[in-house]
Amino acid sequence: MELLIVEEGPIAQVARAYLEKLNESCLSLGCLTAHAANHWDSDGAAILRGSYEAMLQVLHLFQDPHRVEARARSCLNYTWVQRHRMRELFRSSGTDLGTAALMGPKFREIEPEIDKGLLQCGEGFLTREGVKHLARQGPKYLLSNNAAYRMNWFEGSWKSLATEAGYEREHGILYSDLSSAAHSSPMGVLVGAINRRKQIPYLASRCALRAAGRIGLHFKFKWSELEALAIERAGRVFFNLPDEVKGRP
Repeated sequence: MELLIVEEGPIAQVARAYLEKLNESCLSLGCLTAHAANHWDSDGAAILRGSYEAMLQVLHLFQDPHRVEARARSCLNYTWVQRHRMRELFRSSGTDLGTAALMGPKFREIEPEIDKGLLQCGEGFLTREGVKHLARQGPKYLLSNNAAYRMNWFEGSWKSLATEAGYEREHGILYSDLSSAAHSSPMGVLVGAINRRKQIPYLASRCALRAAGRIGLHFKFKWSELEALAIERAGRVFFNLPDEVKGRP
């Protein structure tokens, strides 16, 4: 589902990017089912995991109406932490690629921006241990190769995001299953994902609809009756029977 978000600012920027990611995942699954009909389960499960994580972040972004802009800015600012991590990986890798990247004109151009971004907003992403080190070492700690930044722009875990959104029950089953496929564990390689074939694109489309529904609510979109019904049904917990069929023989 594509939405035309005409507004500008951090909220619109993040919403557009995540919605585009979710739409592209659905398109990728369509390509896999069309051109690799018998061999796409594992890759499809990995794509679905990315869609599920993107959806959880969108729901978290808009969970508290009073904190939407602050969370959008956190999402954008966290890219400086990730660029810093990549820079330090290049420096310590000892590879030709790492050396070439550090010597390249693009890196020399952006490195001062990375430092500036970290000094401006890095403190907000430190772990508790990182805060202690910052107090002892000062701002230079934010630029060090061992700065203790948290692993995501949001606080908490993927499970806590699912719980916050009311999807804790589905998260345990889905995330464990998809992680096996994404990490090529024995279960993922030898047995395969529980969620197979038709179910994977279906669940990915529901992730996209959930995100679109929350984004549309914030930007006051007007849905057609059919669109509103699709969004409402997408919001139901995965793996539960619809209320209208429960109790049928």
